[in-house]
Amino acid sequence: MAEIKRCPACENLVRPDEEDQWPTYCPLCDSALSGVSPQPEEQPSDPMAAADDEIPATAGTCTCGAPLTQGESCIYCGRNIDCGSTVDSPAPQSGDTSLFILQWPWGDESITIARVFIGRIPPVSPVLAEQLERDYPNVSRLHAEIFQEGGRLFVRDYASTNGTFVNDRRIEPHAATLVQHDDNVRFAASLCAVLRQEQGGRK
Repeated sequence: MAEIKRCPACENLVRPDEEDQWPTYCPLCDSALSGVSPQPEEQPSDPMAAADDEIPATAGTCTCGAPLTQGESCIYCGRNIDCGSTVDSPAPQSGDTSLFILQWPWGDESITIARVFIGRIPPVSPVLAEQLERDYPNVSRLHAEIFQEGGRLFVRDYASTNGTFVNDRRIEPHAATLVQHDDNVRFAASLCAVLRQEQGGRK
């Protein structure tokens, strides 16, 4: 079984090079890896895959767009199924549509909708899902959402396998985390986007 090292700072999974030599520093955050012991690499279970067999045909969908399981809350966004909202913030409203831009590695994307899903299956947009399926398979199938509330931007991790990070700090699953203009958001190990908001003259 292949081995990996987990960076103690950013939790990036590091593998040896073609000559089986371990890098001295993490390629993402430059933290030292000399004191980190290798461990067997196990294929993580994707949260969406684990839920597939549990979803009844008549369960419907949560307000986040994810299929609902039987229970009191959505296993992805954490919203209460009865009211469609969480304790930390209300569900995003369709009227909050300030323009913001996601600066992806492949180019800028102007967003004018209230919520953007990140992942590799619907309700993620087909273009983005195809891009991530091809180039970023360590992003969970339904990984996170970016949404607007009261003219501000938030990101919510859907309990993804490899995590969501804001400025290299891993955020708590299900919690709405405020994202400021020009913050860097990373999904899993290497998918990064810089968020730019255009509102009230800010560009």
